[in-house]
Amino acid sequence: MSYAQINYHQRLGTGPNTVTLAAAGCFVTSFSNLLERFGTAADPATLNQFFIDRGLYIFESDGTRDLLAFSTITAFDGNVRITAQGRGAPTSDNSIVKFVFDGGKTHFSVVASVANRTIIDSWDGATKSWDAYGGPVEYATYTNTAAREGTTAKAQARYTVVETYSPAKQVRLNKQPTQLWGMNYAFEYMVNNPVESHNADELWMVTNKVHHEDGYDYYRREGQIDGFNVLDCDDLGSPAPTPAPAAVVPSVPAPPKVYTENVVDGITYTAFEGQPKLMYISKPGGAEKWLFGGVNNWRDFKSVQHVDYGAEVFIVGKALHPIKPTGALYYMVDADFGNFKQTGTVSNQYGFNKVDLSETKPPVLNAPAPAPVPVPAPVVAAPTTWRDSYQPYNRPVHLISTRDQVVSDLDNPSGPTLPLPKYNATSGRRLGIVAAYGTVTKDGVDYYRLKAETDTSFERWYCVPKIDLVTHTPNLLVAPGETTAPVSRATVVKDAMVLAKSHIEIETPKFLDDIIPKFLRNKKKRI
Repeated sequence: MSYAQINYHQRLGTGPNTVTLAAAGCFVTSFSNLLERFGTAADPATLNQFFIDRGLYIFESDGTRDLLAFSTITAFDGNVRITAQGRGAPTSDNSIVKFVFDGGKTHFSVVASVANRTIIDSWDGATKSWDAYGGPVEYATYTNTAAREGTTAKAQARYTVVETYSPAKQVRLNKQPTQLWGMNYAFEYMVNNPVESHNADELWMVTNKVHHEDGYDYYRREGQIDGFNVLDCDDLGSPAPTPAPAAVVPSVPAPPKVYTENVVDGITYTAFEGQPKLMYISKPGGAEKWLFGGVNNWRDFKSVQHVDYGAEVFIVGKALHPIKPTGALYYMVDADFGNFKQTGTVSNQYGFNKVDLSETKPPVLNAPAPAPVPVPAPVVAAPTTWRDSYQPYNRPVHLISTRDQVVSDLDNPSGPTLPLPKYNATSGRRLGIVAAYGTVTKDGVDYYRLKAETDTSFERWYCVPKIDLVTHTPNLLVAPGETTAPVSRATVVKDAMVLAKSHIEIETPKFLDDIIPKFLRNKKKRI
């Protein structure tokens, strides 16, 4: 099972401007999918609450704490470690990748397959190409040390209980601030990551004392894993017994509250009275059911379902969204409105825009059938090969070899070869000078085409790469005394056409200036 953030509607982090996990919980969901791969079940809601309780979310500039780091997951499971981190795409499937798309939006997902360039999308839990978000810009790769060592994937206890107190013992915190430390953490991590901060003079009841592997003792409250350092506490002993409470006269419980209207995260929800209201999709082409929770601008609304024109929908409530400038009203069906009357909250923040619905059945749209369009016969392109890329020079160009080479036939690599020694200017035969007759491209590599003296019919394709594929340096250079660079026949024709055009533009006005006066004189003589 893969986790999808759209299935979780808890508030992400804490602070004045939090949104839901469904709207922005991709990083938390990535952690859940990574832990599941390592054998630990922890859904996004569980991880979100853990990060909140431990104060692990990072502050934004407005005071909201809803940001995470690649390393935050190690606080939940000490056996998960980062082994690599960098820019671009990872090389291991056990990685979480970051995307930046659509003008600056960020998104995180766990990798499904590096080889196939796929992710388990945190948005909907589906496996898809990571190119859907433009490709990774950053990543972190993880390992599960417990799985590698053959132990369980859960963090192992790093303490032993040395004393228990029954009844519980009372202590006063004597340090400002007093930190609550994580007993499951190694000391190197624990000292930099306190679980909670408390004020001096707070009173707490503790039920046991543990000895941590770091050498210190800690007091723990009932049901707590984490503890206060004994040195930060004043022992007050057992409290005086509490007198028995006075007899309580049973009272009749108040009837449960029935919600007809409630405001949640700025959105006003209202339940309709009576039976569900039958309405119809009246927008031509059909309407979208929108996810409207946790968004503050129009472009962030996302469709969760398309419903065809004329379809029946049964509406039980509405949601008034405060989006600027005028707000928007969404009608909701029972599956999404849920137990709102009992709880004051909805199951899903999904709804149809009111303008896309009507209480009367819309007319049948009888659009005229389009005239049949004749299907043209398919055009089969002539097959092309690398030989078609050959561009002959207007004349042979002399080049020199930069090294000893053996030139093979590009059309028959196992056939005869053409030896080409390195250029030697002092040799009587001027070794290493060769004539090139044009260029050709094969498999993305540009070649010079040469001609052997024995190849009288010019049938072989003796070709040398322009650039050495290993050293990335030229294989051939223009020979000394060669006055012009290689020019293809196509370039010669183009230059001739440009020259002809310029002659036409210059000579035409001269012709008109000469012929028109003569024409007018001859016309007068005839009159």
